[in-house]
Amino acid sequence: MNHKDPVLRTWKGLNEHLLTADEAECHRLIKLEQKGPRKSRNILLRIHSRLNLVRAMREREELTK
Repeated sequence: MNHKDPVLRTWKGLNEHLLTADEAECHRLIKLEQKGPRKSRNILLRIHSRLNLVRAMREREELTK
């Protein structure tokens, strides 16, 4: 697992990082993983899951303003 970004090197590191990741960070991580040596489907789906959560939270907040 030769990844330049340490966040994407291990599941533990990824999951810890995603706890506070915003939409922009999720997009950045998806692009990195897609360009990386693995292109792991499971990692992409995990990041996408977090992206959906933070997007939904933002949209709900905008609806209730």
